[in-house]
Amino acid sequence: MPPDSELETTVADWRLENLRLLAETPTSHVYRATRDGKDCVLKVFTDFGRTYEGLSGVALGLFCGRGGVDVLAHSPAALLLDYLPGPDLGSVITEHGDDEAARLAASLLSDLHTPALPAPALPTGADFPQLGERFLALNRDGPPELAGLITRAREVASDLLAAPGPQALLHGDLHHQNILRAGDGRWRLIDPQPIIGERTYDAANLLSNPRDNRCLIADPERIRRHAHLYARALETDPNRMIAFGFVHACVSICWSLEDQTSVHERPAAAATMLALL
Repeated sequence: MPPDSELETTVADWRLENLRLLAETPTSHVYRATRDGKDCVLKVFTDFGRTYEGLSGVALGLFCGRGGVDVLAHSPAALLLDYLPGPDLGSVITEHGDDEAARLAASLLSDLHTPALPAPALPTGADFPQLGERFLALNRDGPPELAGLITRAREVASDLLAAPGPQALLHGDLHHQNILRAGDGRWRLIDPQPIIGERTYDAANLLSNPRDNRCLIADPERIRRHAHLYARALETDPNRMIAFGFVHACVSICWSLEDQTSVHERPAAAATMLALL
């Protein structure tokens, strides 16, 4: 929990009432609250979260009107957002099918990146990390059964970074659980991990999600179909989309190995995408 004095100061400054703890994560403590009679969500960052998500409020402010959740207030220590009742985009897979969920995600990507927000347009002091820094996670071999995948991902990542496409501010962590339905029925993006990089990369995580559904994420026809859909939304090459999807799946594997958490079905997804390159 954040220090009582820090939480009390934030609550007073932002005129919040009726706080209810929703979740505690390594990066933040999340509360539902009301301000001026309207529901909102307060995220109070942990020390780790200030480094990891401290710029998410700046990014969401830039994404406002482009598919991002509305930011009501933000500081280096906390973030106040419009309340989104949900459900998340995963519900669309159950109700209307995986391709419809992908179509909605592609539409959001198109809105998010039209026009793109290049580095020169960013506010002074918004020192977002570069995509290449994220790929440093691949500098490990992993267990023998995964070493070949990770080694190949390093090679593919190097090739992608050597000849980059158009650079922009990216959401950086786009997957089904980070796309929620708002009260007006429209879909909104939450929880960015903003980075500067090639626009193509912003769809990479979607190709290996939902992460536990092997039947979907290791299906080569699904990967091809969705890569073409996202590539049209971002005006890029479908094969490059698959290459970024493969690299990101391996980055996620490396993160899980480092944190000693489950790699889920991502090795199967990565192997399928590698076979398509």
